[in-house]
Amino acid sequence: MNKAKKKLSEISSVLFREEVTYGEIFETVKDYKALLEKATSINFEDSQTSENIFTEAGKAIGPKWAGLCVDDVFRTQKFCKGLLKAVYEKQKEKPSKKIQILYAGTGPFATLALPLVTIFSPDEISFTFLEINKLSFKGLQETISYFGIENYISELHHCDATTYKVNPEKHIDIVVIETMMSSLKGEHQVAITFNLINQLPKNVLLIPEDVSLHVLAVNSERRFANKISSEEPITYFKKLGTLFTLNKSEILKHSDKYFKEFPNYEFPEKKILIPRKLVQNFDELHVETSITIFKDEILKIDESGLTTLDNFHLFRSMMTPSKYLVSTYMCGQKPGLYFNFKN
Repeated sequence: MNKAKKKLSEISSVLFREEVTYGEIFETVKDYKALLEKATSINFEDSQTSENIFTEAGKAIGPKWAGLCVDDVFRTQKFCKGLLKAVYEKQKEKPSKKIQILYAGTGPFATLALPLVTIFSPDEISFTFLEINKLSFKGLQETISYFGIENYISELHHCDATTYKVNPEKHIDIVVIETMMSSLKGEHQVAITFNLINQLPKNVLLIPEDVSLHVLAVNSERRFANKISSEEPITYFKKLGTLFTLNKSEILKHSDKYFKEFPNYEFPEKKILIPRKLVQNFDELHVETSITIFKDEILKIDESGLTTLDNFHLFRSMMTPSKYLVSTYMCGQKPGLYFNFKN
């Protein structure tokens, strides 16, 4: 085991631990980021690393921003733990068989999958890595070499994962996709998930297994008080309804129409009632991004940049609100939720 992989093993043991303090996780993720930055020749201060790639299906972030995602402490920890649990789940289903993992949008480090190589041998797991950004792809190749994990790699592709064709001879067991912002806006998460799940067997495990967007009525004063309170949590929101859900069952439900209209599919409208008395207790509407990574690995509100509440409407003082909020998730170059109000 080389020194880099030995250090990775120490980091992974904390990331995977069930009982751990925030301080331990914070320091461990900081160490992980420092280790990953040694793995590549990328100069993250170079303006080139900030350049995003825009396709018909949205935006793929540059290597600088992908690298910064590592700093999102609970995102990094919980995705790594969720993926580990998914591998264990598949091993129960397929004892003595190698588990094949497809990871789309790896960035320069394959951050969420890399710790697995400290737990499993190349006979137990293998990876297919997909990355669209040329500089990130170069960094990914360097990362693989730095940790000496070439024998874990089944396939490595510099490609657009929204249109990538899965090798039909591959028996993919787990697919990992984390190419999103809060509210699933702008980036490729929906397009990649639809493309890959449509090509994979029904029993494939999807990480994250569910991303749901809900509309919340929020009391901004109570929200601020809750943030600074060290006492019991203060209730500051009321959930009004679900706007959009991305999971395997929803993908199967919409796949035919989605691919006929790709990349510009519009999901069916959702109509949410806004009670008249709502403005007496709440002053804002927000989108909540709820992420179930795998089973009990869940990212909570404001626990990650992915689950930060997204404020999209302010109720005007002394004005009766519209009766309904109507929304649709629209795909295309600027994917995301689009809203209007109706009486």
